[in-house]
Amino acid sequence: MIGRLNLRANAPSTLSRLCFVLVFVSVVAIPRLTSQAQEKHVILQRSEVKAPLLFVRVQGPEGMAVTFLDSRGGRTFDQPVTVGLRPSFIYRLRLSGFPNRPGVNFYASLEVRSTLHLPPRQKASEFPAPVIFSEADAESALAGVLVTKVIGLEDAEKTALGPLFSGQPAEVSVNPEDDPLKYAQMLGRPLLIVRLGTREPEAAEVARLGPGMILFPDMVSLPPPSSSQLFHKVPPELPLKGLLDPLEECLRDGGDQGTPAHFNSTGRIGGLDPSDTVAEYRDSTGRLKLKPSNVVCIFVPRWFVVKHETGLSRFDAAKAISAVDAAKRQNLLAEKQNSRPLRGLKEAEQFRHRQRLEAARSTDRATRVETVKVLQGTEIDIGLAAYLGTKAALTLRDEDKLRLARQFKLAQELQKEQAPAGTQAANGPQAVGHVVGLGQVTGSADLREFSCICMPGEPELPEKPLYLCKWASTDAAQVGDVITFYIKYVNLGGKPIQDIAISDSLTGRLEYVPGSAKSDREAVFVTQENDAGSLILRWEIRDPLPPGKKGVVSFQARVR
Repeated sequence: MIGRLNLRANAPSTLSRLCFVLVFVSVVAIPRLTSQAQEKHVILQRSEVKAPLLFVRVQGPEGMAVTFLDSRGGRTFDQPVTVGLRPSFIYRLRLSGFPNRPGVNFYASLEVRSTLHLPPRQKASEFPAPVIFSEADAESALAGVLVTKVIGLEDAEKTALGPLFSGQPAEVSVNPEDDPLKYAQMLGRPLLIVRLGTREPEAAEVARLGPGMILFPDMVSLPPPSSSQLFHKVPPELPLKGLLDPLEECLRDGGDQGTPAHFNSTGRIGGLDPSDTVAEYRDSTGRLKLKPSNVVCIFVPRWFVVKHETGLSRFDAAKAISAVDAAKRQNLLAEKQNSRPLRGLKEAEQFRHRQRLEAARSTDRATRVETVKVLQGTEIDIGLAAYLGTKAALTLRDEDKLRLARQFKLAQELQKEQAPAGTQAANGPQAVGHVVGLGQVTGSADLREFSCICMPGEPELPEKPLYLCKWASTDAAQVGDVITFYIKYVNLGGKPIQDIAISDSLTGRLEYVPGSAKSDREAVFVTQENDAGSLILRWEIRDPLPPGKKGVVSFQARVR
């Protein structure tokens, strides 16, 4: 707000005074509108709409056939096969054709507990849950063991299972006395429970499933289920530790999400946690300052499997097979179970050890420098983001304006959800405008107290903090994909900014692609290790940044 406005006696007329103040306010408020628009453009929009179907990809040994049982007998496919399943139902499968086991059938149940939360424009069929049956699973089932697998999405903030570089999920085995569902809750969000055995399901169990329950590969749509099928619907269970954030599969990057970044006693940046992106610079008075970027979210679902094996009772085994065979198989089961607790305890201890390391990590200590490279200024294509805040936005095509309008609308919804509840009173001058194709935009100016003499000429812009904006080339990816990240910095004030250095600490889920770092201004590029098993990328911009000027740096990272 304006504190004082001191005018001398020989100042121009009252109308001139008013014009001066209005010009000053407009010049200050417009850059803020521009910065808000740019920030909304790059935030990944979240979607609260669940995918109607959970797609699963059933795999097994070469020659295995999968039959999806239903009231009409079922349909058979060679593995691998991907189908869509309605959540909150139990599906029955018959597996046959295992090598060295001719004529032997295995039976599995798939209990679909939940589904994916997808960002806009993404298809659930492109992210199927892996259901993998191995020879070891068949051997356990023949020995009278019930094999249970809980399949879920790993929490991207934990990454307790370490880096992965392929589409195969990480599998963890637990002890027979442990609850696999509780263990899965520690890793992320369970979506599917698979049980494998040799018991053939009863006719009543299969009769519950009819048309409209499974989307097969040769189908493009799914009719609604019958009322009798809905009567047998299994209500989903609540998570064991309360409702979870539906975005565990969202890989967050950028901003200052952990320990607040700060300058330590040596003048170096402390509190730079993995995934943080901050810029340090000196203002016109020589003071050191920090500016974090916005947060970018990328949909990268990473699947995990918690395996649990439970032996059947001797009585049930004796009913199914002869007493001699039952005794042999029970002995084999006992030997296998004796070795599993040791393996499970070791894996559990490793998991707890990783959690302790993550909780105790510190980025204040010096780390080993990996590379130092001088980057020459090169042109970087940043797409539609280059038009934001410029007159060139008026030249966009109608379809480009429509894309920007949709992104702005979704970004505004995201900002509403993240904003604190309640109302706030706006102090100081405000600006309201309407942009064709984008709708209404508002902004406010926060002016410091000042004294001036009204005279002809342009007013001097005050000093503003450095603006930092980050975005990615895509909002969804698979494990192993390469993503390009962009970081834009702008001097919105009226004084030059110097000694700019941008630091981006990568999470354990991102691996820097060597040689991919770029800068449109001359810079010194340095990489060093961080505590997440990845790297800290740092660009030191050589020349000062004049008022109204901007720069862009970029790099590529592989998802793991």
